[in-house]
Amino acid sequence: MSDYPMPSNIKYAFFTNNSIQQVPISYFTNFADLFQITLSDNPLSNIANFTFSTVPSLRLLLFSYHQLTQIEKYAFSGLIHLTRLTLSHGLIRTIHPESFQDNTEVTHLWMSWNKLSVIHRELFAPLHKLEVLQIHTNGLHWIEDGSFKYNTLLINLAFQNNFLESFPSSLFNMEDHSCNIEWFAIYYNPINCNESMCYLKHAEKDWITFKYPNILTCTWGNLNGRKWNTLQIEDICAGRSLSVCMSVCPSSY
Repeated sequence: MSDYPMPSNIKYAFFTNNSIQQVPISYFTNFADLFQITLSDNPLSNIANFTFSTVPSLRLLLFSYHQLTQIEKYAFSGLIHLTRLTLSHGLIRTIHPESFQDNTEVTHLWMSWNKLSVIHRELFAPLHKLEVLQIHTNGLHWIEDGSFKYNTLLINLAFQNNFLESFPSSLFNMEDHSCNIEWFAIYYNPINCNESMCYLKHAEKDWITFKYPNILTCTWGNLNGRKWNTLQIEDICAGRSLSVCMSVCPSSY
């Protein structure tokens, strides 16, 4: 990349479908107005610490179809205005718990189709404005309780196609009505009886009534051929594997 300098006033940089394996740390030093960088469809194997620290103006950073296996602590350091980050379709197994410390403006984060197995509570804590989180089709088998405590603006949350047998009972914060989730997907997981599913069933009616006073429909995906609203707590606690997709549709839609 260093052999191909760009004009300093550029705002959108697309490097899609090349043979880039690593981005030189100093490459974006003089791009004060850069708004978007797209590096998808490249054999990227590493993002060095502070690679993008000289472009705080950046709003969109898109990696997809890459060969990254890990995200370092300072890989996205300095990106204080970043709103959308895509890291999908790769080989990511580990993400440093403090990788997103500077990215407090992020609203959309895509990490699907990787090799993640664990989500630690510190990882998403700085992302107070996060609205969309896609981490489906990984190898997730555990999500630490409290992982979404500070993500109260979440609207879209996708866990499908993982190996989760349960999810945190505090995920929805229904008791204080702080949950804003409208689309929640956990289908194709081996979820069995756990207190979070039972809690969700008990809290569902009060939460939806409060959150959506003009509610028209509330539909859950098939649960072994049955609708969620006809499923009894006894069924949930019978050890059956469940596939759930929640979709809330206010009448104003």
